[in-house]
Amino acid sequence: MGKISRALKYLLKMAFYHNPVDAYISWHRKRLEKRGNTYEYDQMIYWRIGYIFFPRILKITNKFTWSGVENLELGSKTGSFMIISNHRNALDPFYAGTAISCGTMQKNYHVSWVSKLANLKTPLMKSIISYFGTIPLDGSRHLNHETYEKMEQVLEKGQCIGFFPEGGRNKDGSVSDFHAGAARLCLEYKIPYIPIALTGVRKFFKGKCHCYIGRPVYLDPGLECSYKLAKEISKDMKKQVIALHQGKDVIPPSRFELSKDEFKERLNEYRVNGPERISYLDRAGKASLSPESTALPKKTYFFEPSAGKLVNEDILDSREKETRNPVDISPITRRLNEKE
Repeated sequence: MGKISRALKYLLKMAFYHNPVDAYISWHRKRLEKRGNTYEYDQMIYWRIGYIFFPRILKITNKFTWSGVENLELGSKTGSFMIISNHRNALDPFYAGTAISCGTMQKNYHVSWVSKLANLKTPLMKSIISYFGTIPLDGSRHLNHETYEKMEQVLEKGQCIGFFPEGGRNKDGSVSDFHAGAARLCLEYKIPYIPIALTGVRKFFKGKCHCYIGRPVYLDPGLECSYKLAKEISKDMKKQVIALHQGKDVIPPSRFELSKDEFKERLNEYRVNGPERISYLDRAGKASLSPESTALPKKTYFFEPSAGKLVNEDILDSREKETRNPVDISPITRRLNEKE
């Protein structure tokens, strides 16, 4: 009986890891990439399935509710944000994304969550999250060229990036120290962030769950992007998430924030030129820090106040280019230049 049970377990494990759903989704994704309409299809899945069914499913399974929707500036297309949240359960992106995307009932906020690479290799889960714009980290949970590339694609479309600054799940329910990654990305890409906090149980039919949404925090675009400063900002982020986690209506202000109008004015004045991005990994996957061998054609970005996002120079005509200041979204390029 022992050999038979082990054989059955092995067969079930192989059937799980090589299930037909993952095989079909992988084939379908490759077909979409070949046709060049992956983004359009993912948008359809996000808004026609996630937007409609997730709030109803989570309300049934966990009586999921949210508050602070007024902080999302109802009825306005506010552009790109960094969403930061505490992290306790693997399903947190679905709860937080539902509150942000469905809270206003006005399809304004598409959130692409940053995830560890293991989630994109887990059977069934990888098929589900692939359609929701998941941004992968590398195997050691660090930012690599693919992470930056997907983040820039998200920002170009005026969408939001979701981040769990704790760097992992904290199962005791408390809020751990934040890593500097989320704060550094806000400094590099010159985008504001929205702190949120998930409370309660995030297990189906095991209890209630609630999401507290904080107000947007606009960091000074002129701040230097350094690890020391990013750590200080991450401390402010943690205090704000803890305040929301405790149910407070008002979050403590950041030491480095501006008002929304001041932020837009400073960002439009901030001027840095550079190429769109430089991939620092060659095709073989080996590190290559040579800008000459990997540089892409130069492209300039401009901040468009009416759209609330960065736009490509190809979109603007010559007259509009003269009246707008370019903004660089190339953190990799700047680091390479600093090393030289």
